[in-house]
Amino acid sequence: MAFFDALHAAERFASKDSGQMVPPKRRTSPRNHGLASPIA
Repeated sequence: MAFFDALHAAERFASKDSGQMVPPKRRTSPRNHGLASPIA
């Protein structure tokens, strides 16, 4: 669980930094694991 949380945090940081590093499709990934939806 915490892994996904950290993963999303890292992805959001990367997207915030460059914007192109993380595709928008990744943002909708919480569908697969609802546990990460609160931070997404």
